[in-house]
Amino acid sequence: MARFNQIKKAAPSSQLPASENAISEPRISALKAIMLTITILLVGISIIIGTIYLLATHASKGPTEAAVSFVTAVQNNDPKTAYALTALSFKQAVNQSDFTKILTAQNATLTNGKIAVVDQKTKTSDGRQSANIGVNIGTGAETMNATVQLEKNGNAWMVSNVSFGKGPYAGSTLDLNP
Repeated sequence: MARFNQIKKAAPSSQLPASENAISEPRISALKAIMLTITILLVGISIIIGTIYLLATHASKGPTEAAVSFVTAVQNNDPKTAYALTALSFKQAVNQSDFTKILTAQNATLTNGKIAVVDQKTKTSDGRQSANIGVNIGTGAETMNATVQLEKNGNAWMVSNVSFGKGPYAGSTLDLNP
């Protein structure tokens, strides 16, 4: 009997009876399942936290910050980001392909220069909030201006219209009729 136990201990697992080899396989499978579940939970939690962070940072932006973010995206030749900052009303009027073409043509005049907010007006009418932000881009003879109209959608300010012009912003003549 002692000789049989020595042979049994020395035998590779492939030579062990099926009943002894089967004991370790369910343990490994269960461990893999637990590790996979934990990994999926951690990834899911990370995605949720990231989404909450992005929503909170975007929602906390006022109209001035939203306008500057939009103009910066245009200046950086990033039409995808700029378009994401537009309101539904804007998206219904201009599709992303046309928007990209417009910005690509406009971008040559906006690639350089400091962005300076020179005017801001906000209005609430019938429970809707809107804002117009006047922005200068660049300095001296190369200065461009932008008038960015925004509307508040939930907690976020979104661009509803924008116009660009040559020269510095002309002053506080912004019309707030949405």
